[in-house]
Amino acid sequence: MAYLVLDDYKSDIKASNLDAMVNSDVSVRTTAEDEAESMIKTYLNQLYDTATIFAQTGTDRHPHLMSIMKAIVLHKLHGRLPKRMMPDNIQASYNEAVIWLEKVNDGKISLELPRKTDSDDKTITRFRYGGNTPKTH
Repeated sequence: MAYLVLDDYKSDIKASNLDAMVNSDVSVRTTAEDEAESMIKTYLNQLYDTATIFAQTGTDRHPHLMSIMKAIVLHKLHGRLPKRMMPDNIQASYNEAVIWLEKVNDGKISLELPRKTDSDDKTITRFRYGGNTPKTH
């Protein structure tokens, strides 16, 4: 089952507008969703169990991750239209989504999502070590 369902878009776009954008072809929307999911996975897969995350349904899904995915999907769908028809709010939402994903990937934002585990069922964490070159004076 897909991470997003048609009803999830109601808060962002009218059903008739979404239908017109995909020319009543559901596969166009689902392809855009698959592409968005793949994009999100590339940002989350270092620390998070993306297979478990995207298998969640209903109220188990992370609300902000859903909005990030919708922003990416709507940007992809609007990209099918002539360039002058890309609304500023869609472009801004997409840009914010990418910035948020980059912050998650950099470890600046931690999410309450299932974490990746190693073969011993220990949570994989990112640990930085090292320091400045010792000074001798």
